[in-house]
Amino acid sequence: MADEPGGETDRAHSAASAPVAPASAVTPPAGAEVTVVELTTGSSRAVLRSGAGTGYTVERTVIYDGPEPPQSHRLEGTRLVLDGCDELPECYFEYVVTVPAGVGVLGRSGSGSIVVAGAGHVDVDTGSGAVEVSDIAGPVRVDSGSGAVRITDVQGDITVDTGSGGVTGSALGGTAAVVETGSGPIDLTFSTVQTIVARSGSGPISLAVAPGAYRLATSAVSDDAEDVEIDVPDDPTASAVIAVGTDGGPIRVTTAAR
Repeated sequence: MADEPGGETDRAHSAASAPVAPASAVTPPAGAEVTVVELTTGSSRAVLRSGAGTGYTVERTVIYDGPEPPQSHRLEGTRLVLDGCDELPECYFEYVVTVPAGVGVLGRSGSGSIVVAGAGHVDVDTGSGAVEVSDIAGPVRVDSGSGAVRITDVQGDITVDTGSGGVTGSALGGTAAVVETGSGPIDLTFSTVQTIVARSGSGPISLAVAPGAYRLATSAVSDDAEDVEIDVPDDPTASAVIAVGTDGGPIRVTTAAR
């Protein structure tokens, strides 16, 4: 990967197992900076990680059948835009992008997965691609049709909505979390006292909350009372609320170990 800010390195493979194309690098204007990354990646995969300085690097692996795709990233002010190639026959990108720590990440993919580490905040939608975010300083919002969502070490509030994918999370340190899934499981561990809303259409819910005071509101449709286990005391005067509901699956709410 090129060391200069904004360098793009391509590794191209044809669908017919053609040799790897020679690596090429594109250098941006001097002093180019990135504060936001916008994804319009379609079925392509994007991995974003933080690095030192204000510049950026883009490494792109290309699989295609037909004309070689052109450069697919651009800088609009301080916004780095990453495009996909769904309009081309049998075309797929895999990005590995290094950007300054604390940048914002937003946008949408179709079936391509999104991996983000070290961002300031995240706001993404996917059709069926998986989403994994970690080491995020601010809020996280993820909307996924059917892809799994994994969230680790987030200091801001989280909002996650999936159609059928499971949601797992740990070291969640914001003030509020709202997680809803149509049929997938929810398994979350929190590091701060916060209001938590967790709902699943048919999947199990497991919450390990930070020690503190909570008002409890739980609901479950089940013929077996053992399917609901709440080991957190209900404090009607608490400002933090735990609201949990599922139409078919066990509920477990416990206090996380310090």
